[in-house]
Amino acid sequence: MRKFGIDISRWQGDFDLAKAKQEGVEFVIIKGGGADDGYYTDRRFTINYSRAKTNGLPVGVYWFSRAVDTASAKKEAAFFYENCLVGRKFELPVYIDVEHKNMLSLGKTKLTSVIKTWCEYLEDKGYFVGIYSSPSAFRSSMDDAQLQSYTHWVAQWSRACSYPYENTLGMWQFGGETNLIRSNRVTGKVVDQNYMYVDFPALIKAAGRNGFTAEKTETPKPATPK
Repeated sequence: MRKFGIDISRWQGDFDLAKAKQEGVEFVIIKGGGADDGYYTDRRFTINYSRAKTNGLPVGVYWFSRAVDTASAKKEAAFFYENCLVGRKFELPVYIDVEHKNMLSLGKTKLTSVIKTWCEYLEDKGYFVGIYSSPSAFRSSMDDAQLQSYTHWVAQWSRACSYPYENTLGMWQFGGETNLIRSNRVTGKVVDQNYMYVDFPALIKAAGRNGFTAEKTETPKPATPK
């Protein structure tokens, strides 16, 4: 499968998700917050989440991390959980955005440990977790072999995605200001654009993750003796 979607934050301002859906957008990933300017919730998070739900768009969320050790990774994950995730439902994964220069300079072993700590904290809280970064960062800055149990959202503004592990590639961000596949605008605004390759809503709802209750399967009744 392949579906088209966007990711948005305060930088898109008052974004019209109803119009975006009319233009072919099938899902949206919204910024929950980050740690690059203290710990904060994105000022458009609440309204973007509400509008996604009102328009029936599957929604995911991401956190812009700046964690440089496992202690700060736990603190960031806890803030994200308490301020963005609790009381809401997300049909798409909950992502850690790994692109800050301070993180990418940690070395593979340390950065991998930081990422796993963040992910494990939210997994224990009942969330379907993923990692956002570039192919070069996954290859050069992390021990990606240790992260294959997490779905990957790969950022590569190109005509094709070079990330090598198809089983892990759930989402490809193929364009933003630079877009070699289609117009870089949706509803008249420049916006990051993505293809989704996995039916995350079905997986997440069936597993009872991200605020959903696991779907019950009926146990077959024994046949009545004749």
